[in-house]
Order: sequence, then C-alpha cells, then structure tokens
Amino acid sequence: MAKTDYKSTDALMRHLRNNGISISGTSQKQQLINTGYFHGYKGYRFFVSSSNRLPFTSYNEINATIQYDTKLKSLLYGKMMFIETALKNIALNTIMTEIDSSSVYDMYDKAISSYKNAPAGTREDIKKKYQNNKLNLQGSIQNAIAAAYRKENPKITHFYNNVNYNEVPIWAIFEILTMGDFGYLLSCLTIDMREKVSRSIGINLSSDTYRELLYKYVYALKDLRNAIAHNDVVYDTRFKKMDPSRPMK
Repeated sequence: MAKTDYKSTDALMRHLRNNGISISGTSQKQQLINTGYFHGYKGYRFFVSSSNRLPFTSYNEINATIQYDTKLKSLLYGKMMFIETALKNIALNTIMTEIDSSSVYDMYDKAISSYKNAPAGTREDIKKKYQNNKLNLQGSIQNAIAAAYRKENPKITHFYNNVNYNEVPIWAIFEILTMGDFGYLLSCLTIDMREKVSRSIGINLSSDTYRELLYKYVYALKDLRNAIAHNDVVYDTRFKKMDPSRPMK
C-alpha cells in the first residue's frame, strides 16, 4: 500500500509561501484549518476552470473570496428552498386538478407521455422513446419510494404500515423527489400538461414551441441547489452542467 504524503498545517503554510502566497500568524493558520487546504485554497485559487488561475498573492485575498462565496450561498439558500417547494407544489396542484386524482397510476396513464397516448401522426421511434421514458420514470419513482421506506421516512412509511392505504399518493411522492427526479418527471409529462404547468408558474411560452423551458429551468436550478447543499464553489458558476438556451435567458 502506497504511503500518503502528509503535510502538517505549518508545512502547508510553507508550501503556500513557496508558491507565492503570503500567509503567517495564528489567525491565518486557523483560517487555513477552518476552510481546509483542499476545499479552501485549492478550490478557490481558480475561476471556473483550473486553467484560469487567479493572481492571488496573499491568503487574505483567498479567505475574502471564500467568505464572499459563503455569504452568497447563505443568501441563496432560503430563496432556493422556496423556489423548489413552490415549483413542486404548483406542478402537483396542476397535475392533480387536471387528472382529478391523487393516484400515481392515474398520473402515469393521463399525464405522462407514452406509446399509447402519443399524438396522432407521431413517428414510431418517438412513441417508443416516450414509452421508454415513462418506464424509466416509474423506475426512478419506485426507487425513491424504496429508499425513503428503507430510511423510515414517515412521509412514506405511513402509507405502507397502515392497512387503510394501498398506494402512496402523488403529493407524498413529490415530497421525496430530488430536484433531478422532479425535472425528469416534468420532462415526461405530455406537452399539453407541460403547457398547463408552465402557465400556472407564469413562464412565457412565446418562444417555447415544445414546452421544454419548464424542465430545463428545473435542471438548471438543480445544479445550483446541489452546489449550495454540498458547500461547493458557487460564485463563479462552475457547478452548472448545461448552458442556458436563448429562450431560457
């Protein structure tokens, strides 16, 4: 087994000085300990890409950048939680109103695109794509339910450990969906249902012919949400996995 090269905090400070970063004293030593060498210095020494090194010469500059990013995440956290909750509940309310049911099976049959409910004239390969997406959605929802039950999440166990219930309603499922799973569910809705949800949210549909903005916005927000939740660097938007299309802007 290879021996790991360990450096004490003092050794890391010497390493930083050797690389042109002035750092000294007990205060900056504690800052380095608190923020971490790998999370702090190595995470914040570049902008977006590791090839774009920032011209830091003092640990004060690095620490100020870390503090700025931390405050930015604190500012965004509450707003992000509100947006996630609001989007889920608006979509949930619209879907249940349109299908007149809280049954997930009714949602699958009436609100989710599939081979059988594809619009007239839809190509065979597109019909099969719809059906495959529906099956993938059913699998991801079932996996989410199983994981929640395994962790004894009362939002789910209530419906399985009670003889008066025979299925988990849609509103309980929405409570446990990740932003990624929620975005995928929206992408699987029929175009008519996506339009109804989009209008309920207030999305401008004038440049959204195929009603895709709804789930694309959620995917974009998911990347930000996860970066905040995992305390990743946010201020330079390195977390984003997709470039917004012109209609999204």
